[in-house]
Amino acid sequence: AKVTAPLPKEPALKRMSAQFPDGHLALKDLADHLIKEFRGRERNVDFDAVITLGRTALECMPPEHSQRHYALINLADLLSERFKKKRTKEDLDEVIMIRRVVSEYMVPNDPHRQRILLELDDCLHERFRREDSMADLEEIISLRRAALERTPLPDRCRPLLDLASALHEQFQRQGLANIMSEAVSLAQAAWELHRPGHPDHVLSRDLLASYLKTKVRAGSAPAHVKEPGASSSGFNSLNIKQLIKRAVSKTVEKIPHRLLHTPTGLLCNRDAQVSRFEGSHQYKQLLLSTSPLNSQQLVTEIDDVLSEFFEFATLSHKWGIREP
Repeated sequence: AKVTAPLPKEPALKRMSAQFPDGHLALKDLADHLIKEFRGRERNVDFDAVITLGRTALECMPPEHSQRHYALINLADLLSERFKKKRTKEDLDEVIMIRRVVSEYMVPNDPHRQRILLELDDCLHERFRREDSMADLEEIISLRRAALERTPLPDRCRPLLDLASALHEQFQRQGLANIMSEAVSLAQAAWELHRPGHPDHVLSRDLLASYLKTKVRAGSAPAHVKEPGASSSGFNSLNIKQLIKRAVSKTVEKIPHRLLHTPTGLLCNRDAQVSRFEGSHQYKQLLLSTSPLNSQQLVTEIDDVLSEFFEFATLSHKWGIREP
């Protein structure tokens, strides 16, 4: 039956669960039902209420219960959806914590564990972009090494490039030559997996070229030494990110607040537009290719990339009588 009455408060839910031997199962079933129903009408979701119900069902469930990890997965998914809307640090931190616990709870060959680990990687990368924490980056590298080991050889191109990208991020912060050497080796292995003309072959080739440039540059000028022709402040990764951030802010001010992302059909608000760019190949390429440029060249290149990435079209229509 469709639930329309207000949900009981959390203490009442716990009392109900204590009074009935299978109360925790009833709470879990109710939470599952509401989650499915609310996902069908995302615009009207009361995430706070459903998350409270999910937490209560979890607290009332014995630690050894066989369904406990599914309740944890549901709670993490709900928190993740609320994070996409509200972008709060607390939700992101809790999602990461829960997905770590769930991945340890599940047996290694559980088919759902791979999805949990990929989602954990995504969440850690989101937090790393926000906080620039080396602990998060090291965990990302560890997850990507494990994912690469589990992936069959024909499907290893993207996992190889993902690990190489994380190592490149590590090199930018620590400047260790052996890290960049490994990133180059991984990109080369990815490049050799596909024939010319394949999209992944092109992507691998471009990243391999960028990593080779970075490695050669690092060999002639260590990360802590200013390059000839650079400004007095130098262009480290944080300087470049700040320039990009300022340019993105100016760019999105001139475009609609909401755009339909045509490849996926998703409606993107301002935060989603910026987040999609920061997760794009173009953004990563900017970070890789800007070091030898002077200030004006750098700003020009950033503007060119943003102009292309944030292209949009508007559809014009003259509304007639009785049209919706």
